[in-house]
Amino acid sequence: MREKEVMELPGIMRRTIGWLVIAILMFAVSVILYSSVFAQTVRRVAFSKGRARLVFSDSAPPGEPDNYVIRLKRGQRCRIEVEWKGADVDDEGQGLSGYTIVYPSGERVVDPQDDALQAKSDGDFRIVVAPAARKTNYRYRIIFTRF
Repeated sequence: MREKEVMELPGIMRRTIGWLVIAILMFAVSVILYSSVFAQTVRRVAFSKGRARLVFSDSAPPGEPDNYVIRLKRGQRCRIEVEWKGADVDDEGQGLSGYTIVYPSGERVVDPQDDALQAKSDGDFRIVVAPAARKTNYRYRIIFTRF
């Protein structure tokens, strides 16, 4: 009976493949850690039967916005109010709402001055809550009122 010949890779090639495998694993771990650390909060806003008002409380330090998604049909209206708990450190954010509306079409309205959102089409509207100025406290309360 004849033994099968086993082809061995040269030592340098084995080390290179070993380092490549280690590099790929380190990259995968770093991507997973990065995405979990910097993952944005996304909440679906859904009114249960008979409810016309929903309130959420959270915090959104600079660089860590929270996202709320609300499905509206054409013609539906919703009032959005964001109340920040902290005071502005400087006067730079006076009059800014601290949120952005992203329409289903991708159009963005940053710091809207009108708190009433009227849907021009069916779809998911994303509300991105982020401080418009440096604050003493980044806690907020967001209120959705359907009317």
